[in-house]
Amino acid sequence: MNEGKNVVPNQRLSDERISRGWSQAYVAKQIDAYAFMVHRWEHGQTFPGPRYRQKLLQLFNKSAEELGLVPRDTDNGAQDTPHGALAALPHKATPGSVGLIEPLYDPVIPSSLIGPVGLVGREDLLQKLKERLYAGEHVVLSAINGLPGVGKTALAVELVHNREVRAYFRDGVLWAGLGPVPNVTGLLGRWGTLLGVTPDHRNIEGWQKAITTAIGERRMLLVID
Repeated sequence: MNEGKNVVPNQRLSDERISRGWSQAYVAKQIDAYAFMVHRWEHGQTFPGPRYRQKLLQLFNKSAEELGLVPRDTDNGAQDTPHGALAALPHKATPGSVGLIEPLYDPVIPSSLIGPVGLVGREDLLQKLKERLYAGEHVVLSAINGLPGVGKTALAVELVHNREVRAYFRDGVLWAGLGPVPNVTGLLGRWGTLLGVTPDHRNIEGWQKAITTAIGERRMLLVID
């Protein structure tokens, strides 16, 4: 799928949502979808499939024309369906990249300690962080700032264990804990080993180039704590 071709934002759908004071996450929950899917529909990156279109019409109590959900000749052809939404994500390898058949989840990712209740009091922050990560078509950088002990790591841990986040970053998650004296070369080397690559020169620049090539255009989440 080429998301950069014939992309026409659906301003009608976005305006109707905003006029009601609804978030993309709220709309997604009402129609059994993901927030990043609503984001893509509003930005014209994909088009909702028949089932989702019907649910949107019922939710907003509007016609397809009023919500901008009438297929156009300029649509890029990519549709989100209940079982095919994730297949529309960019997922092509570049020359020299590693074919990750299964998602790669870093074994050093801390276990979630929150339990079924979730991250109490941080739901809005977690949702805003997810929306920022979903906003870009290629590389997205996002930082969590705060004093020691305020829960930055706990928030990051819950983020990488979140079902929706793992669905969006379907190729996996890499985690690096820096500590007070980080061994950057060693951390990059461990990522390279997980990805199955070996650089010509085992320094920071060499590992960076090898890892970038291995990931290619795959959708992965890299967390540096």
